[in-house]
Amino acid sequence: MPKFFERFPRGEEEKKSPEQVKKEEFLGLVKEIKEIKEKMAEKGESIEGYQRIMRLLKRIEVLYGSPEAKSAVSWKKIEGLEKIFSKVFEEEVYDFSFSPAGEKIMVREGDRSLKIYDLKGNEIFSKSFEERIRSPSFSPTGEKIMVKEGNESLKIYDLKGREIFSKDLKEEICCPCFSPTGEEIMVSEGDKSLKIYDLKGNEIFSKGFGKKIYDFGFSPAGEKIMVNEEGENLKVYDLKGNEIFSKSFFEEGICCPCFSPAGEKIIVKEGAKNLKIYDLKGNEIFSKNFRERIFDFSFSPTGEEIMVREGDRILKIYDLKGNEIFSKGFEERIRSPSFSPTGKEIMVNEGNESLKIYDLKGNEIFSEDFEKVIYDFSFSPTGEEIMVEGGWRSLLQIYKIKGKKESKE
Repeated sequence: MPKFFERFPRGEEEKKSPEQVKKEEFLGLVKEIKEIKEKMAEKGESIEGYQRIMRLLKRIEVLYGSPEAKSAVSWKKIEGLEKIFSKVFEEEVYDFSFSPAGEKIMVREGDRSLKIYDLKGNEIFSKSFEERIRSPSFSPTGEKIMVKEGNESLKIYDLKGREIFSKDLKEEICCPCFSPTGEEIMVSEGDKSLKIYDLKGNEIFSKGFGKKIYDFGFSPAGEKIMVNEEGENLKVYDLKGNEIFSKSFFEEGICCPCFSPAGEKIIVKEGAKNLKIYDLKGNEIFSKNFRERIFDFSFSPTGEEIMVREGDRILKIYDLKGNEIFSKGFEERIRSPSFSPTGKEIMVNEGNESLKIYDLKGNEIFSEDFEKVIYDFSFSPTGEEIMVEGGWRSLLQIYKIKGKKESKE
């Protein structure tokens, strides 16, 4: 028998734990993503490359999700809501979010306490901090959480509360975020500096700007970053610092730019009433002027539609050719419209206590009046639950949607 096969006596092969197997698969997926990015950097970008990266990122989500949270659902009919979680907090709560797989929720209570619960209400993480905390977020796999503590400190913990990353910067930091793979973190330091670190604390990107940084973010595949420089310049860089897109706006300032789900387009608000979309070559592919000020604009999850709130009481959806496919006026003021994870429904808060869901044909498929004022709300990643914050920011509730789901094609 060759010596290679004598390494482990028969029946005594080294067995790997499920977590080891999962970690190895995750690292293999991340490696493949990096190889695709390197190939595109050398030979040019391609739609096929980006599509492959998005599929690999989806596999990472599935790898770390629970079996029932692997795919989002659409609703043919919603019959009601079943309350599955309700908690009254001693202090006001902020920054609540579902984990990427939707099986946990994280909430900041007051200024110095961070907690995580499962959907049955069991507390699975609790940590108190010496200084004020801001911007808590799950990693893309949901296994880590990042938080800004004080003004200059950035920390990452696992779900057992162990600190696995700590970085003290020289100036005040803002808006830390994970890359789509969770292997890097980006943060602004001071007003004019942007940095990216790996999870060992190594600086892998650093760039200073001539003007203040207003917005920034990773592209969906994580190979680019976008920066809004003081509402005047919109720029995109690769992770080597090469500028691959630049657009200047001189007449009116810009606000809240974001990538499309595939990362090949950018949507941005110019001035108070103009909405525009550009490709990464700088070509304007969508432009719409509205009568009233616009807010809460976003791509649908497929990137084929865009939603925008016009004024206080009008909600509209367009395709990328500029055709209006949804328009609705409301009797009361609306807030925070959002697509469901599949993009086939939209949810909106009307007035103070009413939550409504529509299909893209404008049909109201659900309406619920709550006893207390609604401050914030969101779909779970699967679209099967809704989380609602109300009661003077001290009440957090989760409801399971009951109804008939759309059959999968």
